[in-house]
Amino acid sequence: MVRFPRWLMLALVVVLIGAFLAQAVLAGGNTAPAPVSQVAQDGLALGLLASSGAITAPTLAPTASPTPVATSTPTDQPTAAPQPTDAPTQPPAPTPNGKVIFIDPGHGGSDSGAVHTGPGGVVDLTEKDVNLDVSLRLADLLRQAGYDVQMSRTTDTFAIPGASTPVELQQRIDMANAAHADLYICVHHNSSVNSAANGLEVFYCADRTFSDSNLRLAQLVHDSLLRDLSAAGYNATDLGIQDDASEGHLAVLAPHNMARATQMPGILGEALFMSNDADAAALARPEIRQAEAQGYFDAINAYFGF
Repeated sequence: MVRFPRWLMLALVVVLIGAFLAQAVLAGGNTAPAPVSQVAQDGLALGLLASSGAITAPTLAPTASPTPVATSTPTDQPTAAPQPTDAPTQPPAPTPNGKVIFIDPGHGGSDSGAVHTGPGGVVDLTEKDVNLDVSLRLADLLRQAGYDVQMSRTTDTFAIPGASTPVELQQRIDMANAAHADLYICVHHNSSVNSAANGLEVFYCADRTFSDSNLRLAQLVHDSLLRDLSAAGYNATDLGIQDDASEGHLAVLAPHNMARATQMPGILGEALFMSNDADAAALARPEIRQAEAQGYFDAINAYFGF
């Protein structure tokens, strides 16, 4: 057996270890590994130096793991543009709250007003009843819309039962003034000794400080009554708008005939003739009376701009 010196054996071990480490280092790089002979020579040199104590075996620092590149995975959907949730604020619509309408159904009680007589001269329709029915229908429409409604009568009676006509009329005017009414609406129906006379007319007083308001209200009532009666199926003859001076002034509209006059704009409507067969037949129908009430109501709304 051939024996080698101990130092030579150690040198060979070091050479082999050096060669192994050199290959491991070079394998991780981009350059080609050195020839084996060169590796052996380098390892031998390192081994000799190490055995003499001149250097110590190199310590390899642990290779740090590569830091992963952060990637961003979107998790949220794109934010949608904000959408308006509320409609633009509109100013509140005007309402009739606080507006006082005084309705005066003409006649009543022992005063029947105009009448219609059927075959044999029998009275089958009275103005006082038609006036009251139309007025009550109008009052209902107005109250539903928010108006404050005051009436000279709500039953078949005078405001002052048993009073004379002048006293009764003054009482109705005083009631309207006490109520601080904004409008005075006097509901009547016409009559003539000529049974062929028919149609619709509205009276106002031009001899007042508020005559322009009287005229405007009369025009609105005239137009609305014609329109709504026509819509209900009855085309009334148009007799126009009349200044009550043609009748010597009407007590409830003019200041000349009463001690105390009305203090607000007003009109007196004569919608159709009780004395005309066709007009009276129309007035006997509930839908025509409702249409008449609607005409007054529409005119009042238009007057206030509602």
